[in-house]
Amino acid sequence: MSSQPTAPGDYPSRRPSTTTPKSGRKQYTACGGCRLRRVKCDLRELQEAAPEGQTPTCSNCRQRGVNCIDEYIELKQARRRDTEDSPHSSASPEMSSLPLPQPQFFSSQFFRQFALQNPIFDLSEFQFILNGQTAGVSAERRLLASALLAWATSFGLGNQGTELYRSEQPSRNSAPADISGDIQARTSSLVSHILSLVDSYGTMRNPSWDGVRLLLILWPLTLGTQRQLERTTMLESILAQVRALGQIGRSPHSGDSYQEAVMRARVFWYAFEREGVVTALKGGRLVMQIDDLGGFYQTLPPSAGPTPSLFAVIHALANQSHSRPFLLYQLAARRCDITLQVTTVCHRIHALLLSSRARQMGQESAYIRFEDMKAIWDGLDLALGTFESLRESGLWNGSLDQTCPIDDVDAFVSGWQVFIFEIHNVVRESLRHRVAAQSSAPAPASRPSSSFTSVFDLHSLANQNCRFMLPTVMAVLKRHLQSTTSPLFRFDARLVRDGCVFAALMLAQSDLESDSSTDPAYSLANLEEGVSICFRVLGEMRWIFSGSAKAREIIMAAWDARQIRDRERLVAQGHIATHIPPSQGLHSGHWSPSYGSHVYPQPGNMLSMHGQTANPGQDYPSSSIPVNPADSYYTYQPEDWLKYEDDN
Repeated sequence: MSSQPTAPGDYPSRRPSTTTPKSGRKQYTACGGCRLRRVKCDLRELQEAAPEGQTPTCSNCRQRGVNCIDEYIELKQARRRDTEDSPHSSASPEMSSLPLPQPQFFSSQFFRQFALQNPIFDLSEFQFILNGQTAGVSAERRLLASALLAWATSFGLGNQGTELYRSEQPSRNSAPADISGDIQARTSSLVSHILSLVDSYGTMRNPSWDGVRLLLILWPLTLGTQRQLERTTMLESILAQVRALGQIGRSPHSGDSYQEAVMRARVFWYAFEREGVVTALKGGRLVMQIDDLGGFYQTLPPSAGPTPSLFAVIHALANQSHSRPFLLYQLAARRCDITLQVTTVCHRIHALLLSSRARQMGQESAYIRFEDMKAIWDGLDLALGTFESLRESGLWNGSLDQTCPIDDVDAFVSGWQVFIFEIHNVVRESLRHRVAAQSSAPAPASRPSSSFTSVFDLHSLANQNCRFMLPTVMAVLKRHLQSTTSPLFRFDARLVRDGCVFAALMLAQSDLESDSSTDPAYSLANLEEGVSICFRVLGEMRWIFSGSAKAREIIMAAWDARQIRDRERLVAQGHIATHIPPSQGLHSGHWSPSYGSHVYPQPGNMLSMHGQTANPGQDYPSSSIPVNPADSYYTYQPEDWLKYEDDN
């Protein structure tokens, strides 16, 4: 039998052609969270079924209430940008050279404290650093991580969140001024690098929640890189974008509403809080109004009633009686409601006393509605009670997704209590300016209705409020100063500073407002101890832009003036001075000897704050003493206090 050659088409081929795919199956990866937990992820199925333009969340991440990060898509987009040689690639040389924190940074005490005071990011967003996989990460997340490193640098910390100068050999022989200069140079260099990338990526030209969040975190650090006018313009632009994004808001009934609402709400509330703290109390122009806050609440999902306690939410989390995103939303609302109470009062103070219109009215009228002032003082009292209740109820650190340790709660509460004391003093000084303006003004032709009260009486009430709160503030400062574990002063970014300075100046100026001989609390020994506590507290602040050195000089000047007044009073009464001469007390055991030797090189030949040489045995001149710097500081004007900020 002869065999015939078989035609190629007679039988089907056993091997598929290499030009055709093996199957229609596509290769995918799980989301970042599921891949770390090694569980099955249904993100891809949800993406295929989702309508155009929507980004779904996988079932596991939705149940846990965490961000669902599609690292496969980010990597794919990054590779596409690289092949197109895009200048905005996250893998560009400029972005690749951007310093990032080390994994140890996110377990440091600094990060824990910073996240508590700035609750607009989550630890899960930095998994790419913890896993060591930075390829394909979005530019916004890299810039945010670098901004946190810039904050740590401004406190003298390294990329692991630990002391940078404790282990470096050159710092042992460096003067404090050299170390401060090095810290500021490092911080400014990193901030300038981030700002250049922000400009390159057009972050401010394309408003987004991630973009404004980054800019809100970065803005305070521009003290060393931008002029005051540039900083003011930048902040107003950021807040205007937040306001616009808040008005756009999604429908309360959209899918995954609580998870999406947590992100939006934290950023909006934080921006509103920062403007109230930074701008409202300084009499600046406000971009966001209280009505904007009320309108933003309309875009949030409905609440199930009053905000529950922390214990109730944690119990619900354990029992899974509600969805985790809903409970995390409740925790975020509970955390921000507390500080928003204070911010709302700051807006009322701005409208009544500090705005341009309010100051103009203060020149024209000597009366203010008493109910308006009472609402301010009642609001501050309510906020004080709310903060104090946190010591018992506890606090949730949303960024770390855990309850706060007791020391962190104590530092958080104490810091805001001192800040409320500062607010009381801002009110007092604003009323004092009105009293001074009306003292030389002609008497009004007619008296207003009984609902109005004169600024003279209101200033007296404001002064009583400050004096009533002063012992509590001093006890808080002393307790945290004596604690070796308290992070309150070490990581303070001006929340405590001004209240501490006001406390010191009230003590140093106490004889101008009351007869110290009738109040044991205002004896000379107690006054000196109180002023020295404030002086040492300012010395504990490590933030390079805190301005604590300038504030300490002002306190020293105020105490010098107090000592001179006491000595002149004793001389006028024919008594011998029984206490130490002016300035010499700054070198007692209560004061920092290193700082004292820096300002006054020799105790026996000190250059006084007035530019005159003082000898220990020499009487101080009375009528020839120039105006003390503390006197101009004590007449507090919010819009220009500590002018050194403008010089930076």
